[in-house]
Amino acid sequence: MTRQLLFIFLGGFLLNLLWENLHAPLYVHYQGGAITEYILLRAALFDALVITIFVALSFLISRQEWRQWFVLAAGILFAVVLELFALETGRWEYIAFMPLLPIINVGLSPALQLGFTGWLALVFVKKLGGKN
Repeated sequence: MTRQLLFIFLGGFLLNLLWENLHAPLYVHYQGGAITEYILLRAALFDALVITIFVALSFLISRQEWRQWFVLAAGILFAVVLELFALETGRWEYIAFMPLLPIINVGLSPALQLGFTGWLALVFVKKLGGKN
């Protein structure tokens, strides 16, 4: 299981580093300053850690096909709560072109990020013979 989690972490990091760089232009700032590559690296590391924790928790679920759904749902829920907190505290702000989820006004891209990249990392590890 440790090897699987290491691959999940590495896959989650790479996927999130790509995602962070692709959607960074949809933000005005990070804590009032520029969004640098260092900030995006830190964000991708945090994302990979969160995904690894969700995948580790998913191993408590006996039915393998439900694990992917747990990681997807937990990742989206966590991301939405994180976005609401960050927007409320001014940690970051979206540009006008960020697509928003209705009612909660959270960016679509960040809301889907952890769930989708976590799910994708889990699927890749499973395809590589990880038997999760």
